Amino acid sequence: MLRGHRRAARLTLEQLAEVSGVSARTLSDMERGRSKGPQHRTVTALADALALEGDARQQFVELARDGRLRDHWRRPAGLCELPRLVDDFTGRAAELAWMSELVYAESAPGVGVVGLITGSGGMGKTTLAIRAAHVLRPNFPGGVFFLDLYGMSPSPATAADALRLLLRALGVADEQIPEDVVGRASVYRSLLRDRQVLVVLDNAGSEEQVRPLLPGDGASQVLITARRLLAGLEGVRRLGLESLSLAEGTQLLAGILGQRAAADQGSALNQLAGLCERMPLASRNRVLDVVRAARRLRPTGLSAAGRGAGP
Repeated sequence: MLRGHRRAARLTLEQLAEVSGVSARTLSDMERGRSKGPQHRTVTALADALALEGDARQQFVELARDGRLRDHWRRPAGLCELPRLVDDFTGRAAELAWMSELVYAESAPGVGVVGLITGSGGMGKTTLAIRAAHVLRPNFPGGVFFLDLYGMSPSPATAADALRLLLRALGVADEQIPEDVVGRASVYRSLLRDRQVLVVLDNAGSEEQVRPLLPGDGASQVLITARRLLAGLEGVRRLGLESLSLAEGTQLLAGILGQRAAADQGSALNQLAGLCERMPLASRNRVLDVVRAARRLRPTGLSAAGRGAGP
């Protein structure tokens, strides 16, 4: 249909690209059926450039919408799904604001926006990335995908395996996935260019592991978490995660303990937050230790549990 409207308007691909602001390559993919579900803003720009009105415009927009719905329902269930939120998430307002600003950030031509969260183990990088992805989900109608790269494990995910999972999650059939990393990365970038997708790459181990997973041009973005700085990655926006403030650490412990913390006046929680160095994962583990000790010694109050816990 697009080719018919373009020819009726006596426009070449290049001329339509210039008038609409949609790249000639994207237009070519749409005419050949390789991009069956373009975004609404793309369709609107094309309808305006082609001067479509009335029934012709409505049919053009509705066919594109049907294509997006087919793409959505073809997505395999359970692949690269975003994990659930943590109910007692605390603090990190400045960090969440930083990630929200990434949505509107601009990048150099041919390079997608990439955010990198770094910090030592236990700082809450994964929890923060998941929280941000849930908050930002409405900005990415093409989907939000999550993939653990197991970068710190003895057997980290390879770029080839990661690309295969992401391509399947994006709706590519197994038989259509190229065998080599270069081919897979090319298809992956092409799909991200035509959609507005957020990909969360958790626990990255090296530049070589994540470089093939980064987007090219287009509206899609990638958010990476890693213990290492990954200094070899070019053009990424970096956020170093530090410990929670004392107030935030105390608030987190109170949220984890719930009713057990109701009778405490804050001193035991403050001491416990200090013992945990205000690190979220350490706080959760220490709470488990304290609760177990409280059950053995004096299970009637948090302060007693706090005094009974060792360093």
